[in-house]
Amino acid sequence: MEGDTYRGPGGAFSVTVPYAADTPERSSMKIKEQASSAIQAVAFNQATPGLASFRMEVTRLPGKGREGQTFRDAARQTFQWYARRLAHVYGTRLQRLYEQNLEVNGRRTVHTLYKQPADSGASENSRGVRYHAFYLSDYGSHVVLFWTEFLLPELTIEAEEEIINQRWPAMQQARRFVSSFRLH
Repeated sequence: MEGDTYRGPGGAFSVTVPYAADTPERSSMKIKEQASSAIQAVAFNQATPGLASFRMEVTRLPGKGREGQTFRDAARQTFQWYARRLAHVYGTRLQRLYEQNLEVNGRRTVHTLYKQPADSGASENSRGVRYHAFYLSDYGSHVVLFWTEFLLPELTIEAEEEIINQRWPAMQQARRFVSSFRLH
């Protein structure tokens, strides 16, 4: 890391770290990296309950990819795979709240938001409603998946409207995180 910028292995990409330096949020953040010939990933996980965790994966596409499959179809398939995985991990199904096409940094991007009841048998710090915001961006020979996860201990209609309208702080952080990404 250089200041607020994280650089991937070999300098292949850079992204702004979700939490500013010299803050309690940054000091409780744990960085986990994964790299192989097909994928480079980094997660900025939070040890502090109630704060959002962020993950991004840069995946190299082999050849042309799936013939006849649109980017939106591929994004939907990716999001559904993660939703099934998260339902299995947490033991509760996810509900998709919306999906939208947009352009981020001049790249085709599909964004979706899921909500999931947190396990009622879990610790006090993990009860409530968990939100998963996904973005998938098309970089030609690569696709980049961004995933932000945060917990809302108590759901109100007003809070969910703020989340859906992307005015909730974690949703704004997610959008800045996605917008800060650069493939080198």
